[in-house]
Amino acid sequence: MRRVLEGRELADSRSEARRIRETFQARRVQKEERMPFGWPPAMQEIGSCLAVIYSSDKWKDNADYEDYKHVAEAPQVVLAVPDFLVEWHDPHRHISVAGPLVELPTPMPRHFAVLAKLLGVQVELYDTWSEARGARATKKRVIEFRVAHGMLGAARMPDGAPFLFVYTLEDETVHCIIAGSELDIEADGIVG
Repeated sequence: MRRVLEGRELADSRSEARRIRETFQARRVQKEERMPFGWPPAMQEIGSCLAVIYSSDKWKDNADYEDYKHVAEAPQVVLAVPDFLVEWHDPHRHISVAGPLVELPTPMPRHFAVLAKLLGVQVELYDTWSEARGARATKKRVIEFRVAHGMLGAARMPDGAPFLFVYTLEDETVHCIIAGSELDIEADGIVG
């Protein structure tokens, strides 16, 4: 089953979302939630993910949360909506980033696995981006961003590749996507 939401074609991914969630939690899913937001048509590739920090009750009784830090074991890119990053002390001031605008493939998933409460993402930002002589980037600036009431979700791209993403329910927004060829969600948690 495919649906159109905000002009974008979406795939029914309910069974895959359930499988990811149950694998991550090491227990059966008790309920399903239908999320109200859609996917943006494109996002900017802003750098490499170094680590994802989150709080989860995986492998434990419900609401027994523990903090985890998944350090990237293989290359992972971070895609973000334009003007997502802002200065900590002045949220009206955007952090300048370099990188190409990437169109998201279709159909993106309609359902996804809720993984954890987000504590932060560490990123090595692209300092410059050049299309000349092939796409190249230099990475020099490392930041950690946090999102008020941020959540970490997981799903699969149309080609089957797993990805993580940061979202908030308060403003019904997907803020960024983390993807990599070796990234996956297994019984050990986030790997790759």
